[in-house]
Amino acid sequence: MAFGIIQAISKKLEFYGKVKMMSRPNKTYNQIDYINKEYIMAPMLLEEFERLPLIDVKEYRDLKKKSLKLREKQLKVS
Repeated sequence: MAFGIIQAISKKLEFYGKVKMMSRPNKTYNQIDYINKEYIMAPMLLEEFERLPLIDVKEYRDLKKKSLKLREKQLKVS
């Protein structure tokens, strides 16, 4: 997971002009598995893709509004 987070952050930093990448980041990482009492190194391709900010997801906004209204009711009652 940290491998993907580093990819996403470096992509954002480059997009906003905060850093200039001299080369493309490596998208292959070595996963170490323990199978049948042996350690095996398996290269895996991991490419991050950017999702919408959570606030841009309609279902999240609706849920947030609903919870805020419920919280307001609770505060009025107390």
